[in-house]
Amino acid sequence: MNIEQLFAEFIVSKRAEGVTDATVIWYTYQVRTFDEWRAGAELSPATMKRYLVYLRNRHKVDPQVRPLAEASIESAHRALKSFFKWCQGEGLLEVSPMAEIRIKKPAPVEPRRATRREVDALIDSVPVHTWVGLRDYLVIHVLFY
Repeated sequence: MNIEQLFAEFIVSKRAEGVTDATVIWYTYQVRTFDEWRAGAELSPATMKRYLVYLRNRHKVDPQVRPLAEASIESAHRALKSFFKWCQGEGLLEVSPMAEIRIKKPAPVEPRRATRREVDALIDSVPVHTWVGLRDYLVIHVLFY
């Protein structure tokens, strides 16, 4: 059974669990991207490690490609780990090639906060001569303070 057939069964299983369409699209992107890169190479821990290295360094090979964020690499790792763990659980693989591969979780990114100047500009842009404008003006003030 090739990876496409395994993946089709995996998606049926995930749909039965009730995952969202967005999750299915995410799994599809991650597994197909890996399979295209793999080009027939064996499913082994060494191949999986090479793939993660490729994701980290792909922008060095092709300057047209932006570097991936650590969160994107961790996302690919998580999707492949889930897929191959499912394959192992179904008896389709003896051992998951991702079983022993660990990567560091990326540090959480602090959300960008509006500056005082941006908030002032927003407040100044609200027309306060109508009740809707006055409401919006007050809501912005309450949220800011």
